[in-house]
Amino acid sequence: MPQDTGIYTCVAVNDHGSASSSASIKVQGIPAAPGRPLAQEASSTTVLVHWPPPASSAHCAITSYAVEYRQEDSFLWQQATSCREECVQIDNLIPGGHYQFRIRASNRWGVGPPSQPSNMVTLGSCNSGCDGTGIQWKENFESAFTEICEIGRGRFSVVRKCFNKSTKKE
Repeated sequence: MPQDTGIYTCVAVNDHGSASSSASIKVQGIPAAPGRPLAQEASSTTVLVHWPPPASSAHCAITSYAVEYRQEDSFLWQQATSCREECVQIDNLIPGGHYQFRIRASNRWGVGPPSQPSNMVTLGSCNSGCDGTGIQWKENFESAFTEICEIGRGRFSVVRKCFNKSTKKE
């Protein structure tokens, strides 16, 4: 068990004296379950998901996270993507669909147990309002928004999750 990590000493004693040897033991294994993810609708086909890392990851370094989803009418969990950060954008979902997400942490020793499932997210139905015209750009971005994390990076852009200071929404 990870709590057995430490320095162990073996001492041999006889009529001619004693000898000792010590070894440092580091117990490693699969990561624990991450914290419960928070899923939020970003558009009629996109959800942003972020989560806290496992509470106890001592000696269990995480190499990646698997993000799984299920639709409301299904018991089957499917892998949506994998990533190294605790934040991801899931695209190409069905407009009007109901989705739930969970996360598994993995390392070189294996895949840990799943997190608790997220809240159920209901996506809006795409209509004429899906053209992005509702976004208002601010001249002074830093005074209106706080950056939370980077979601994606492309050749000509960087997508970041932000917190709107005036509306208190992500």
